[in-house]
Amino acid sequence: MAEENIVRYLLQNGLLSARCIVDGSLLIATRYGRNITFRVTTSGGPAYLVKQTRNCPEEIRREADVYAFLGSRHAWSDLPIVVGLDPEAGLLVLELVDGEDLRRHHAKVGRCSASHAASSGRALAVLHEISEAEIPADLQRVLSGSGLHPASAYQPDERIFAQASGGMIELVSLMQADAQLCAALDELENKCMPGVFTHRDIRWENILAVRTPRRGKARVQIVDWETAGIGDRAWDLGCLFAEYLSYWLGSVPFTTPKSAADDVQRARYPLGATQHRITNAWDAYAGRLTLDDNARVKLLRRAASYVGLRFVQRAMEIDRLSTTCSVEAVCHLQVAARILAAPDDAIEVLLGITLSGN
Repeated sequence: MAEENIVRYLLQNGLLSARCIVDGSLLIATRYGRNITFRVTTSGGPAYLVKQTRNCPEEIRREADVYAFLGSRHAWSDLPIVVGLDPEAGLLVLELVDGEDLRRHHAKVGRCSASHAASSGRALAVLHEISEAEIPADLQRVLSGSGLHPASAYQPDERIFAQASGGMIELVSLMQADAQLCAALDELENKCMPGVFTHRDIRWENILAVRTPRRGKARVQIVDWETAGIGDRAWDLGCLFAEYLSYWLGSVPFTTPKSAADDVQRARYPLGATQHRITNAWDAYAGRLTLDDNARVKLLRRAASYVGLRFVQRAMEIDRLSTTCSVEAVCHLQVAARILAAPDDAIEVLLGITLSGN
């Protein structure tokens, strides 16, 4: 549906007035991804985020159901308001949240905020306090399934040759040549421990930096709940850790594969600073939940392994449009292999979290 059809839909449903078109204050920004999103703003008037699914209308209804469920809980009452839902047209209209996603925010300020890291960890802990038993039965059926398919990273279907870039195909070949990496990815599916409400697509693009009206205090808001479901809390946590670790690796001025080890020492965002933010997130998360030492260690080990899986996915994302695989993507793949081979070492050496004790 083109922008003009979105405007027509909003006008017909009384969500926009013709005045904003006449005075020229109506602005629409379109972004193409898994779904098409339209950011609709007016001068001093209403503002919306309109999502249109490309081929899965059930995802739109699913996301609306998730907003309704989370909105009914006090801890998650601060959510965008669902303004309109049209499953037949595959449209979901949300109140536009005045915020900036963390990837853009970090790029603008040139650093990662300690308060945003802690707020993100705390928000995940609040979400993970919702057990499977607390979710209504009809919603449980919609949200069932862990959503994790690690083996698909190195065993894609035949569509990869029609849809993937040359760089992605090269990365798959590199993975298939590493038997230890493939075995570790296979094992991840057996380690999955679903049982709580999870977002399942935690990335900085889905976390908004928002300022409260009072005191200008920084906080975050998690958005894009279309893939939410009953899952393993460690996946959300590992994905959050991976964002910070990937930010460090992405700040390395890579030149050639042979010089990569030396290049790491010139990272614009040092590993030590990265680890501080990861521990900010972890301390806030663990501080909200009651975890004994055994549960804490098991959760960290699964989360670290999921950082490895997320790094594999990140490598594919980096080279999604590349004709050949890049040094940055290959380094993400190499780090993923090392993490999956030795998650305990990764927890202490890369994440900067002490595994034994508090």
